[in-house]
Amino acid sequence: MDSELRTGTSAAPLSLLVLDGGETQRQALRCLVDRTPLELTFIHARDVSTALASLRSEQHDCALLDLRTPGADALAVLEGARAMGLTIPVIVLAARVDERLAVELMQSGATDYVTKAGFSGPRLRQSIAQAVRVRRAEVAAAAERQRLARLQSFTATLALERTVAEVAETTSTELRAAFRAQRAAFAVLADGDEHIAVIRADGFDDVAHDSWRKLPLDAPVPLAEVVRLAEPLYFEDGAALDAHYPEQTDTRAPGDEAVVVLPLVLERRALGSIELIYDRPRRFSEDDRRELLALARVCAQAVDRAYLFDVAQLERRRAEEANRAKDEFLAVVSHELRTPLNAILGWAKMLNAGALSDEQARKATATIERNALAQAQLIDDLLDVSRIITGQMRIKGEPVDLPAVVEAAIDIIRPAADAKGVRLQHEIDPNVGSLLGDADRLQQVFWNLLSNAVKFTPRAGRVAVRLRRVGAFFVVEVEDSGQGIPTGFLPQVFQRFRQHDASTARKTGGLGLGLAIVRHLVELHGGSVAVASEGLGKGSLLSVRLPINDAFRREAPPPLSERSPAPSAGAQPVRANPRSLEGLFVLVVDDDCDARDLVASVLVSYEARVTAVSNAAEALDRLQSERPDVIISDIGMPVDDGYALMERVRALAPEHGGRTPAIALTAYAHNTDRAKALLAGFTAHATKPIDPEELVALLASVMARGADAQGSVRWGTKTGEAVAR
Repeated sequence: MDSELRTGTSAAPLSLLVLDGGETQRQALRCLVDRTPLELTFIHARDVSTALASLRSEQHDCALLDLRTPGADALAVLEGARAMGLTIPVIVLAARVDERLAVELMQSGATDYVTKAGFSGPRLRQSIAQAVRVRRAEVAAAAERQRLARLQSFTATLALERTVAEVAETTSTELRAAFRAQRAAFAVLADGDEHIAVIRADGFDDVAHDSWRKLPLDAPVPLAEVVRLAEPLYFEDGAALDAHYPEQTDTRAPGDEAVVVLPLVLERRALGSIELIYDRPRRFSEDDRRELLALARVCAQAVDRAYLFDVAQLERRRAEEANRAKDEFLAVVSHELRTPLNAILGWAKMLNAGALSDEQARKATATIERNALAQAQLIDDLLDVSRIITGQMRIKGEPVDLPAVVEAAIDIIRPAADAKGVRLQHEIDPNVGSLLGDADRLQQVFWNLLSNAVKFTPRAGRVAVRLRRVGAFFVVEVEDSGQGIPTGFLPQVFQRFRQHDASTARKTGGLGLGLAIVRHLVELHGGSVAVASEGLGKGSLLSVRLPINDAFRREAPPPLSERSPAPSAGAQPVRANPRSLEGLFVLVVDDDCDARDLVASVLVSYEARVTAVSNAAEALDRLQSERPDVIISDIGMPVDDGYALMERVRALAPEHGGRTPAIALTAYAHNTDRAKALLAGFTAHATKPIDPEELVALLASVMARGADAQGSVRWGTKTGEAVAR
């Protein structure tokens, strides 16, 4: 400590308040102190009131008081200083000090006393040094307590802030006040960390703030530089600023005489920066710098929390939105499934009542069939979405004649367009070539686009289809003159379960799944889909871009007639020619009586012999006792399901029916369900509902494969008979 009190060190001169008995004693004291190596600044007080005023208004390191100076009693100064709450060290000079006086002086607040009889330079120096040491320790401790309290208060305040803007406001206000800065700015990273955005500027005029509201991250300014370096910058005067940024010397604001800029760093990652600006030079002590960095770390944590809070709020809004969409979707599903059921049930009851003429009966059956197909399409869409969500959607890779696929989709939708009075126009370049893809799924894509266009186009409207090559892509555009799409809804067009109008008053039906399926199928082909609309009442344009694969562009694709068309509620699917099942003995297994009777009736109508049972145990008995040619079994059944039945069948010896061909006819329609059925031992897998002709064709195909494998066909002799058990 002594070395810090010597002249020539970096420590500032000590301020010594002296209350003495006159000029003669004052000069003697000065001469005495001058012979010591202390650098002192003397402040003289002639009386008690002057001394107390000086103590109140100025910072002194020590006070030297004469005990018995006429009109200037040291005890009176001590009592006054204590009343004001001052803690400055006080050394008392006295002619003689006994034990009683020493106690009185200590109780009054004196730090030390020196007798005039033994007064000497070393003794006085030692007393002053000790007093200053104690004083500086007390001041340092008080300052540390103040810094700790400020840090705790700042941390507690920021803990309550929820947004980055609130954090910026609190930080700017608190730091500007605590460090007496004239201006403050708060910036955060923006635009994918390519810019910094100044989101808070206090003490600046609006024009100045607008000029640097957003800055590139590589801008030569302190706010950006500390983010790049993740280190603080201290400029204690204008000269330091000019030396660091010489190119801005002429443009530096006249009031910017000292600047401190702090990075907001969390886990070695800079989130932003804080800048404090002073209009006069300012020295930043080590304690100041340490405190500023601690406050900046707390601020960085608050910014990170605010970002997490923003993310949590966004996720919460998304979850609430998804929940609302789910509720709306379930309501729509219920409506869309119940509507065709109403027609099916109503016409079926009227048919059963026998109250319909032949013409009305034909209309009833056509209506039932049309609504059943509509229900099947809804279910297919739901299954496609399920495959998309679980990542099980697969496409084939084969050469596809794209013009033929687009024309086939147009042919499927044409009856619906004609019935509504919508004109279909098309411009298809027949020479664009082929691509590698899945013809069935691509036809589904274009059918969906056309179906949507026709659905939302009023009578006498127009739907145009264009196919052309643009660079390395095939481009298919479907444009309509329909009701258009609101600008705000365009980003949601290809999202699942999204409909612009999901209210009960909507004019069109559907689940809002078609375009989501379109997007996924196009992306599986390496392409993209886009939508454009100028708003409600102005039509829309949907475009599909598919990449050209040169390796397959010139190969001849398989004839489209060999493929299945996309499902359509307005068109009849392509069916195989009906075949006779005369002589075929079929065992039907289904726990649902209506489903069992339907399959049996269909097969009997094609001259097959049928035994129908309701469970796996009875099926095993019939299999071994009657030896049917083929089994048609449901999967979901009580006790033993279809999988368990087939495992038990395949465990039998061949002579007991262990190799009997079997078809799984089930409502479980996922690809995984098909794979599971085949692994269990079924020969083929078909999903409900199934067209009777398709069932017969599948049955004939299975038996033909079996005949090819065995070299003969063993069919029974009794035909056209169903035996129900």
